[in-house]
Amino acid sequence: MAGVALVLTCLGCLLLSLSLRRHYRQVFADESGYERRLWSLRITGYALVLLGLWPCILLFGAPIGICLWLSILALAAFLQIMVLTYGFQR
Repeated sequence: MAGVALVLTCLGCLLLSLSLRRHYRQVFADESGYERRLWSLRITGYALVLLGLWPCILLFGAPIGICLWLSILALAAFLQIMVLTYGFQR
């Protein structure tokens, strides 16, 4: 279940970073669809990050689940930073 939370949180962080113009340009060459996709990327990203909290609470209960989710969120953000910094260099 913690793996499910990690995947959901990583996908949420990915979508949130793609909602920034700079990172959107790094991934997609054509920037014409950015304005149209901006809010859908942000809403879906936040929803996935919050949805990652659900398996943690189910597995460990509220106090430990929230602590685990925050740790997973930090790990997902770190992985996202590494992917966007070193994965897409041209």
